[in-house]
Amino acid sequence: MFILITFLKVLGILLCVILFILALLLFIPFKYKLYYNINDSSNFEGTILWLFNLFKIKALQEENFKITLFIGSKAIYVISESEHSEDKEVKTDNKKSKKTKTNNIKNFIEKKFLSCVLSYFKDMLKIVKPDEVKINGVYGFDDPCITGLLSGFIPIIAQVIPHSHINLNPVFDDDVIDIKASMCGKTFLFLMVFRTLKFILKKDVRKILLKKSKTSET
Repeated sequence: MFILITFLKVLGILLCVILFILALLLFIPFKYKLYYNINDSSNFEGTILWLFNLFKIKALQEENFKITLFIGSKAIYVISESEHSEDKEVKTDNKKSKKTKTNNIKNFIEKKFLSCVLSYFKDMLKIVKPDEVKINGVYGFDDPCITGLLSGFIPIIAQVIPHSHINLNPVFDDDVIDIKASMCGKTFLFLMVFRTLKFILKKDVRKILLKKSKTSET
């Protein structure tokens, strides 16, 4: 009997701790800073601050991908993915990526999928509430029609995003992407996860994602 009562007390304490952590996740927002450079050698840097900057997660992708968890100023956990592929494999991957880039853009601008993306994008903006968004650079594809369609789509994004400074220039006679984007603000993580899962589980979205995964495997 004593063991059972002790077990129930420990279980109750654990449940209280879990509920307390969930309450913190619900009511204390995360601050974030994101930077993304899209070109032939894309790199990403993101920082998430939580609980009055006591906890910090920093993600960095240059030659490899690395995630570091900080408590205060001390790093306590690191996840790193090193690249072990040979130069030949990198070259073949680059060739495949160039061939599939145009196909991926064509899939992206399919009408049903595009409407899902726009709806997801608007909802995420309401959740993320960026204080500032900056996007600058140039873009162009082998097919000038795709470049033209995107040049008509980008002003719509600029109108939807609050506090945005977007300066993207199309290039119709070359296949080039060189874009720098940065964003900062605060949000609630559980809302982002819930909305993203809702987006991925949509039928039209799953079709495109499954098609993309099949082409990447081949």
